[in-house]
Amino acid sequence: MTSAKKVLSAEARILSYLSRYPNAEDHVVPFYGLDMRTGALLLKAMDDTLEGWIQKDLNSLDSASRAAKLAAVFPSIAHSLITSLQWMQDKDCTHADIKPSNMLVSTRLSTSANPKPVYTDFSSAMLTRPDATIESSTSPLGAGTWDYLDPCLLSSSSCAASPSPSPSAASDLWSLAITLLFLILGSSPYDAFKGNKYQQREMIKSGAALQCMGYDDQGIANMKRLQSLSKTLGFNLMAWFGKVLVKDVEKRVGIEEWKLELEAVM
Repeated sequence: MTSAKKVLSAEARILSYLSRYPNAEDHVVPFYGLDMRTGALLLKAMDDTLEGWIQKDLNSLDSASRAAKLAAVFPSIAHSLITSLQWMQDKDCTHADIKPSNMLVSTRLSTSANPKPVYTDFSSAMLTRPDATIESSTSPLGAGTWDYLDPCLLSSSSCAASPSPSPSAASDLWSLAITLLFLILGSSPYDAFKGNKYQQREMIKSGAALQCMGYDDQGIANMKRLQSLSKTLGFNLMAWFGKVLVKDVEKRVGIEEWKLELEAVM
C-alpha cells in the first residue's frame, strides 16, 4: 500500500536519526536500513515483545512464583525503560505509541534472568526540534491504543493542556506508567470494564487509571499484586505511579524526578 510505504519511510528516517547516537542499541531496536526493493525495515531479530514475555514468563506462573519473579525483575525493567525514554527525549523524539507490544526483549543472551527491553515501532514517532524535518504521517493520537493513551489527548477541557493537544514527553511518560502497571498486574488497569467498550473508553478519558485498577473482583487481585510488590521492594508503588498518572499535566512529575525515586530503592 502506498500509505504504508510512506509511514515506513518516515519510520526509517526516525530510526536512522536515533541510530547515529552512541549506545542507541541500548535504547531502541537496532536498525540496519530500508530495503528499497520492498520498502521493508531491516531490524535486529529479538526474542519477544515485552507483552509476550509477560504472558509467557510471568502470567503462566502460580501467584507466589509470579510475585517472586516480578519482584526480581521489576526494578531493572522499569529503570531501563525510563532511562531509554529519557534518552529519546534528550534526542527530541516523541514515540507516541508506547505500550508493551512496542517494546522488544532479548533474553537468551542476557547474563541475568532479567529481559533487556528496547523500544520499537516508531511509525507514530515525531521529532520536536524546531528544525526537525522528519514528521510522522500518522494521526496526532499516534496509533491510538486506547488503554495507553494520555487522557489529555482524548479530552483537553480539564487537562490544563493546549486546545489541540498532541503527543509529547508528558504523554509518553503516561503511556510508560500504564505499561509498567501492565507489567505488575498482568493486564490493563482498565480490564474490569472491557465488557463495555463505551464505558471503558469513558474510564480512560477520566484519567483515573489507579482508581479503575481497583474496581470489581479483578481489582482485589490487582491491589494484592501491587501491595505485595510494594512490600517486597519497600517502596510505595501506588504513590509513585500517582505522581505521573494524574490527569492534569501540570501536576505530573517529570521523568528525571520519577526515575530518581525508583533509583533510591534499587
